[in-house]
Amino acid sequence: MMRLTITFIFFAITLSAIQAQTFLQLEKSGSHKTVRFYEGDLLLFQIAEEEDWYEETIEKIYIQDGIVHFTNRIVAIDNIVAIRDFDRFRFFKGLGTKLLIFSGSYLGLSALATLADWPLTIDTAIISGSALTLGLLFKWIFKKKTWRIKGKRRLRALSLDFAAIDPV
Repeated sequence: MMRLTITFIFFAITLSAIQAQTFLQLEKSGSHKTVRFYEGDLLLFQIAEEEDWYEETIEKIYIQDGIVHFTNRIVAIDNIVAIRDFDRFRFFKGLGTKLLIFSGSYLGLSALATLADWPLTIDTAIISGSALTLGLLFKWIFKKKTWRIKGKRRLRALSLDFAAIDPV
């Protein structure tokens, strides 16, 4: 019983000391998938009625006011109309690079093999050419992801603050 009491007191003390997580959540209605951007994350965004993209770090999110404090500016959450992300497809971009390296290596080693009386065939061109094509295609297709915030998609600020929960 004493062990249970000590455990409860320990969790009560640590729960009150935990900092709240405040983040921006990008969601689409009817979908369970969400993308979260935490304080300290680098965000590439576009403001309403402007053509330019801004890349800045999220310093602080003020939920009650509905604003985000970035490194060089303060922006209302409703004024952000698009978010762009380059890190979502790191696997495919890396795979594209590796396919490009494989293509060059295969073609180079096949060319060296001709010195040892190994014949160059059409298979060599097909293998290295398809690896080159796939590598360039992966790097081109998976270079960025842009979310337009309109219609079903929305951006909102959330806080997981346990201290703000009123006991029943």
